[in-house]
Amino acid sequence: MSDGDRLPASWARLIGREEDLAQGAVLVAEHPVVALVGPGGVGKTRLAAELVRRPGVRELVDEVVEVLLHGVEAALVRTRVLQALGVPHNLDDNIDTSLAARLGQRRVLVVLDNVEHVLVPVREVLETLRRASPEVRVLVTSQALLDVGEHVLHVDPLSTVAPPGQVPDAVRLLVDRLAARGQDHDPHDPRLAQLCARVGGLALGVEHAARLLVLYTVDELLGPDGHVALLGRVPGVEQDSHRSLTELMERSAGMLTVEQRKLWAILAECRGRWSRDTAVGLGRRLGFSAPQVIAALHDLVQTAIVRRVPGDRPLFDQLPTLSLYGQGLVFDDLDRDAIRDAHAAHFTEAAAGHAARWYGPDEVSHLLRVIEHGDDHAAAVAHLTRSPVTVGAAVDLVLNLARTRAHVFRGRLWEMSELTGRALSANAALRPDNLGGTHLATVAMGAWISYCQGRLQRGHELLAQAYDLHEHVGGPVPRELALAAGVGRWLTGDRVTEREAAAALAAAADDADAEIAAGVARPGAGGDAAMLRLFACLSAAFSKLPGAAGQARAYLAATEEAGAQWAMSWAAFVVALAEHQDRRPAHAAEALRLALRTQHAMSDAWGLTWSVYLAAAMAATRGQVEQAARLQGAMASMLRAIGTDLNGLPPWSRIHQAATALCLTELGGDRTRALVSEGQRLSRDATVDLALEVIADLEPAPAPGHGLRPRELEVAQLVTRGLTNRAIARQLGISQRTVDSHVGAILRKTGAANRTELVVLMGTAAPEPPAWRG
Repeated sequence: MSDGDRLPASWARLIGREEDLAQGAVLVAEHPVVALVGPGGVGKTRLAAELVRRPGVRELVDEVVEVLLHGVEAALVRTRVLQALGVPHNLDDNIDTSLAARLGQRRVLVVLDNVEHVLVPVREVLETLRRASPEVRVLVTSQALLDVGEHVLHVDPLSTVAPPGQVPDAVRLLVDRLAARGQDHDPHDPRLAQLCARVGGLALGVEHAARLLVLYTVDELLGPDGHVALLGRVPGVEQDSHRSLTELMERSAGMLTVEQRKLWAILAECRGRWSRDTAVGLGRRLGFSAPQVIAALHDLVQTAIVRRVPGDRPLFDQLPTLSLYGQGLVFDDLDRDAIRDAHAAHFTEAAAGHAARWYGPDEVSHLLRVIEHGDDHAAAVAHLTRSPVTVGAAVDLVLNLARTRAHVFRGRLWEMSELTGRALSANAALRPDNLGGTHLATVAMGAWISYCQGRLQRGHELLAQAYDLHEHVGGPVPRELALAAGVGRWLTGDRVTEREAAAALAAAADDADAEIAAGVARPGAGGDAAMLRLFACLSAAFSKLPGAAGQARAYLAATEEAGAQWAMSWAAFVVALAEHQDRRPAHAAEALRLALRTQHAMSDAWGLTWSVYLAAAMAATRGQVEQAARLQGAMASMLRAIGTDLNGLPPWSRIHQAATALCLTELGGDRTRALVSEGQRLSRDATVDLALEVIADLEPAPAPGHGLRPRELEVAQLVTRGLTNRAIARQLGISQRTVDSHVGAILRKTGAANRTELVVLMGTAAPEPPAWRG
């Protein structure tokens, strides 16, 4: 689970919640569904985060799964919960069966945070979880009751009064937060209790007041013209705590200029974290200059309306209640629809930019930006699909998102599949007579996404739709359709068809490269061509076609030349696969080590899963069956997390089945299952360590006196035969720059002064790389 899917941890002490923690622990132990219910800003999320980390609660469960639902639309609630549980969200799957298999008899505690805006889908999710496992427990935070028979712990505001000589909990919190900012205040100062009372004892209000006191004195905030004075009863709101929190924010708004309040309203439309460039982009679309936005943003941070997220990269966000308040701000010349139009336009344009530039030196940065704004993209699609005027932009948005392959990178293809389906369905409904090339390309990408998930039937259905659309639209075959068609044929399970698919994908990649060379390709064509080449090399390697390893190494050289780190890691994987298929374990291990380390470093959920898959197969083939079984268990967990069915990927499944058969033969069923179960419990770091340990055993010992690696030995031998670096690059299918690097390393390791001296040295001490021993 990524950090964005966890309840926020805090170094700050949780103050005034001792009784709530004790009572909550008892309720969680005794009841299947417990709800922490209270007003916005009271501290329910923080209380839940502390509660699930208490030893008494953790001892009751085997696993805690945390799901943050703030800002999530109702239609995506089930997807978000299934994603957190690591259950594939395939539309043609039986969710109850998948959940039951995932949960089994494990004691899982599912935490659903901020559910008040999605009560209906949450009730449906709870019913699904109840059917799937009697052992599951659920902890909910909400401003409203679910009314499903849950046991409720009412979370009240912190006390603002206390017996003589004691300090109210709200004041304790305020003094603690002020001390953290270097301000010493007497906890018995009655003005602090007055200030806490003015914010209703809400944790959010107290925290916010502590931030304001960096800029203002207590007397200023409490004075007749202060910024926290109560304005009276808010119509229609009965709870004092809601009134005082609202008034706190109203007073905060009163401190701001109209320009600053407008930026607050604009930024409140953003989901999650956002950058300074995002703020500037949104502001410009609504008539603000970049300097105006920067100045207003600075003031919003200073007044704690916006907070800077800790980290090297300057990112910002808003507390949920502040964000909701900002969305309710009203102006005569700026309405919410205009803000949503700007928000959707900004992220649509940004997606086009990412699709055009994702393949290159900044590849990972582009991928992370796309993933970072996943909820913003969903909100933009929801807004754009409401009108026939804008629904075409929704299709443009999802096509460009799919072209970046960012959802592959993070293993979130089910989200991309759902988003694509929503845009296509709306476009077909609102503009049935205007389905052009963009709609066709998006349908084809939908087919490709389904194939990557192992959802063959869904992929075939979408591919058939794409073919029909192409007949209607006419023109050249789009690259998206060529990719989907080639992958669809490759996954048929028929060996002859698989080889034909490899040839078709290679031809499509050649055509794409030719367009780029001729200067007639569209922006982003380099990434499209690289993806075609990747699948051409994959299909050739799985089919054991002659020259597959050479093709893979040429592809690796091209990715190195482009500086595309993610593509390079996949190219290294394909080299390892091809070398494994050709029974050259040392070369396979060398390439797989590069893939594993690179994918793990960049948190590539998809690629890392398949590298672990290949490490398991290589281990089994070499007789390391216990390690292979553990890796297969880890791989099964990883496949579940990325929502992929291995049985729907016949070429991949065959290698897995062969490795499984070797494990069963050597270990027997019981021992194999025990090791697989052990592997399923491995952390990601432990899995990578095990995979690297396994492939290290497949790499040869360094050459006597030289310490050369297998590839360096290969290059050294070609040097001794008189080949130039350029000729060596052509023969090995790698770039000349890579050969130059290898030759430099060889000269350093051997101590040779030049190529001539190297020839003399290698004539007596250049062993061949080890042969396949399986």
